[in-house]
Amino acid sequence: VLLAQEAPFVDVRSDGALALVTETGDTKTLHAPIRLTARADGLHVDGRRIMGGHVLIRPLRSNLTLTIGNEGGASAGTPLPISGTVRVSRKARGLAVVNQVDLEEYVKGVVPSEVSSAWHPEMLKVQAVAARTYALYNKMLSAVREYDVMATIQDQVYRGRTGVDHRVEEAVES
Repeated sequence: VLLAQEAPFVDVRSDGALALVTETGDTKTLHAPIRLTARADGLHVDGRRIMGGHVLIRPLRSNLTLTIGNEGGASAGTPLPISGTVRVSRKARGLAVVNQVDLEEYVKGVVPSEVSSAWHPEMLKVQAVAARTYALYNKMLSAVREYDVMATIQDQVYRGRTGVDHRVEEAVES
């Protein structure tokens, strides 16, 4: 899921330690919070340049929370709680941020972003089927991209774990 295309920075938080895997395969254990920035000379983690053009970030205990910067250098919104792994890549004008997440976790993040979780349980199930179908179709079309879908209205609105409650989980699992 593409979360951002040209972010100047990404702040990563977690309740526990993080595993940061560089493009060369080196793995470092870091303690949150960390900040990834795009600079003229490459990708930086907490001010230190990282070799290669991308890193993977995995939580070692709990989920991650991201705050993505916008072009003005300010925070682009509220913190985004996510499941899975984050891939941050240095691009020409900033950072591309991709959430690598399991399909069912993705659907759980789409349903409450597209409809209210207070709606009828059958409607939530219908939305889950539609979201899953759309994601799988786009996965077939996206073989050359680093992501399958965008987290915006361009594809499906995805806000990670925000708004996921027992009604959404039951509908998706059904």
